[in-house]
Amino acid sequence: MKKISLTISCYLFLLSLSFGQALEVIMDDYTAVPSESFCLKFKVNNFEEIVSSQYSLQWDPTVMSFDSLTANNLPIPANLFYNTSFISMGQLLVNWFDTFGNGNSVPDGTTIYELCFTAIGPAGASTTIAFTDLPLQIEVTSEASNGAHIGLDFSGGTVTIVDPLIISNVILNQPDCMNPDVGSIELEVEGGTEPYLFEWTGPSGYTASTEDILGLNAGEYFLTITDASNPALSLIDTFLISAGLDVPSVTIELPALLTCADTLVTLDASGSSTNPNYELFWLTSTGNIVLNGNTLNPVVNAVGNYELIISNPDNGCSASASVSVEEDVAVPIAIAGMDGLID
Repeated sequence: MKKISLTISCYLFLLSLSFGQALEVIMDDYTAVPSESFCLKFKVNNFEEIVSSQYSLQWDPTVMSFDSLTANNLPIPANLFYNTSFISMGQLLVNWFDTFGNGNSVPDGTTIYELCFTAIGPAGASTTIAFTDLPLQIEVTSEASNGAHIGLDFSGGTVTIVDPLIISNVILNQPDCMNPDVGSIELEVEGGTEPYLFEWTGPSGYTASTEDILGLNAGEYFLTITDASNPALSLIDTFLISAGLDVPSVTIELPALLTCADTLVTLDASGSSTNPNYELFWLTSTGNIVLNGNTLNPVVNAVGNYELIISNPDNGCSASASVSVEEDVAVPIAIAGMDGLID
């Protein structure tokens, strides 16, 4: 009995060798985001003198839903058929054949068709497409096998759902007058599959590969984030480091002279920056401000140097200018002539 069994096993082994190698089907793994529509390529090796193939495909129907099956470089594409009777259970029956029983060949690595789905599961869900014997038995025949199954090997086909790649928070530090070198962009990234790759470009040939970038000059900075998914998810964004600081300007007109008749002079700084948020201060060590000291038009009554400082409290920038108030109080001299008698 053992001799008969051994003889049959050797016969089947030799028969399989005469048929050539088993058909090999390779599917790439895929990372999808929720609600994404995508297609998986079915690539083959050892598709040599193949006459027919049939099998059942199985996946988790709570993770993805079937959309379509499209022939791509498959010989006699009109003879590719599929049955969706069991699609609610995540099963697709696939059948292809040569009408005249002739063998067909394609080069190794050829994509014979694409299977398309929509991701319906939540982030973190995954499923693998499997070739099964139920409900349609796996069978691949070649011209040499004369109707006998030559074998089917398959690999890959795992689909994983992840959250979309997003920048969840940005801290954009603009330079200011107090800290001119603090320009920086700090990020928080979520979703996709870690680790993330960061590619920054900016003005004057600037490049960086870190998540956060510091000590930035003014200009636009362009960022591409790529994750470790297959295929990789990517995100592109642009950030602006302000080119100009909001620095106030101060202008004071040359004032009139103080005289015996005009003992008050109004200073005119109305050409200076005006902004509700600006703060202004008049300073004098020898003069005297008698009215409107916190405006652009103070009234003074003494000679001296008057300095106006305007500050922007939002960024610490300030500017100043000064003007001197002079006087003309020379007393006229009256000459009545020589004394005399009036007759």
